[in-house]
Amino acid sequence: MGVTIIKGRSGSGKSRYLKEHIRHLIKNPLKNIIVITAGSQTFETERSIIERCGVNGILGLQVLSIQRLAYALLEGSQKFMTNADKAVVCKKALLSLVSPFHGAADTPDFISCLSNLMTRLKDYSQTPESLRRIETPDEALRQKLSDTADVLEKYNELCGSMKDTGDMYMLAAQRANKTDLLSGAQVVIDGMDSYSPSVMLLIQKVIELAEDVMIAFRSKGSGSEQGLFSSEEGDMERFIEASITVNVEPKLIELDEKNRRYSCSELAHLEQNLYSYPYEKYTDPVENIRLFNAKDTGSEVDMITAAILGEAASGRRYRDMAIVAGNLGSYIPSLKMNLEKSGIPFFIDERRALSDNTFFDFLHKSLLAAAGDALYVPSYVFSSYSPLTDKEKHILRKYVQFYSYKGWHFYNEFWRGENAKTAETLRSKVMQPLLKLTDKLAGNTHTQIRAIKEFLSSSSSEEKLEELAVRLAENGMNTQREYLEQVSGRITEVLEGISRVFGDMSISPAELIELIKTGCEATKIAIIPPSTDEVGIFDISVARLKNIDVLFAAGVQDGVWPSKSSDPGILSESERQTLYNSGIDLGITDLNAEKLKVYTALVKPKDRLYISYNDASAPSVLIDRIKRIFPQIKQRLKLLSAHSAQTMRSYFRQSAIR
Repeated sequence: MGVTIIKGRSGSGKSRYLKEHIRHLIKNPLKNIIVITAGSQTFETERSIIERCGVNGILGLQVLSIQRLAYALLEGSQKFMTNADKAVVCKKALLSLVSPFHGAADTPDFISCLSNLMTRLKDYSQTPESLRRIETPDEALRQKLSDTADVLEKYNELCGSMKDTGDMYMLAAQRANKTDLLSGAQVVIDGMDSYSPSVMLLIQKVIELAEDVMIAFRSKGSGSEQGLFSSEEGDMERFIEASITVNVEPKLIELDEKNRRYSCSELAHLEQNLYSYPYEKYTDPVENIRLFNAKDTGSEVDMITAAILGEAASGRRYRDMAIVAGNLGSYIPSLKMNLEKSGIPFFIDERRALSDNTFFDFLHKSLLAAAGDALYVPSYVFSSYSPLTDKEKHILRKYVQFYSYKGWHFYNEFWRGENAKTAETLRSKVMQPLLKLTDKLAGNTHTQIRAIKEFLSSSSSEEKLEELAVRLAENGMNTQREYLEQVSGRITEVLEGISRVFGDMSISPAELIELIKTGCEATKIAIIPPSTDEVGIFDISVARLKNIDVLFAAGVQDGVWPSKSSDPGILSESERQTLYNSGIDLGITDLNAEKLKVYTALVKPKDRLYISYNDASAPSVLIDRIKRIFPQIKQRLKLLSAHSAQTMRSYFRQSAIR
């Protein structure tokens, strides 16, 4: 057993050091090499390793997230609940209790927050008993903890033999000795999604069984930042503690800070001084950090689009550029419109909800119609997923509009007018699957779920979804295609999860529809980053950027860069902090960790950094900070109006941005 910890600032070459270590290891084809990285980075990491090693593939190399490693160790011996399953169990637990959380359980997104809390409690080894033992003078917090303990107790009871992902790492650690996966392995760790106590149990077993483990952490080195790297240093301390627990003393290597990746002095200076106290001013002219102030989001996106076109015109590949935004959701519509109009290929790194598509909308409204709400019958009938062809829907729509028919008319024969026979044939064809579904929604949960699956099959909706995915692929819309190709299967998983949880119980159609909606909203679909030449678009809260030449930091507004608030949840940030101070760790949001996200993004580009903000809200304190560090930086105010790709291109040819 051996453990090596690589430390260094951003840009000091930690990832390069690890890849060079891997390149050395693969010279022995019999080596079992396991590379652990963040879940969103596995594909890109494997590709970069192969490129670095100059081969088409590497025998014996596995690139895994820590979650995938746990799955591999368990070898399919345990099935874990999906996010949808957890949300459904939480919903059932709430239904069994009397007015928990003072009625707040009926508010939007509550189930999602509760599901996340259940996982967090398991990650941090909390039980109903430990929650009930907590003493606090805060009456509201005390009541909230009592309700949470009741829900957790019921949640554990309902799960029965089903295991939450919060149990996964502990089970994987227990089973690790029974497999050969880690025995004698060469393990390289370049970032993980979590260092929670349950994850560290598994990491401890990795250190114990592997022949060698090498891991990289960021550190301040000779920098003067106060607390910036505290979250990463805390992770490193936990890793060292796990290593010492199995009697392995880690070897520490701190990389030379002069080994920098930057091609210009401005970015190297920014990395050294962004959060340093005191900081050193950069007195030379500033060419490779560009600051823009726009009047609104649209104008800001116009500038970004123009600058991307200019970089591309100078020979830059799209894949070497990236956009990172605070509150990405508010930028996506404008970015999509501008980039598409300008002919710029792009990829948005987002986890879309399973409910965020027209197929779910069709299913949801069909269920509402089947449950007796005639208002939604036309939505089902004229949906692109209904059993009718486009021509048949056109004929039926004309008939229905002519006689001003409403949803309830579809339950009776169409007899009026000379086109009545054709209209009635179409009405009968489209209503038959819906009426069969209506008849079977009165049974137990197993019967209801089986009826829904039969409805989706008999209405040919799944076939039409597949046809849509093919058309998207033909038009080069591969991201949308990849998302839609997963929709039908994931909805089936949600339905089967509800059937497992509720079994032979009888629930009303309204409750069933709400459960399906809850499960689909809780299920997120991630898209694998493309290998084509595209501009990557990321949210600052989750961005883990590959090596890039140019970065566009958009929406650098107060409260976003860095974020001042945690995600919404059952327990507020201040309440979790209160519990933490009392010795109860449920995970807290660390402002230094938020600053580290900002630092990580802004120091990533090798050649050029564009920073933009708008007048819709106050700018981030970073703007003033950067102006102080770079007193000669020029703030650009006048931006173009992008009405078309041609306007954008012609503007840029004459623009001083270049």
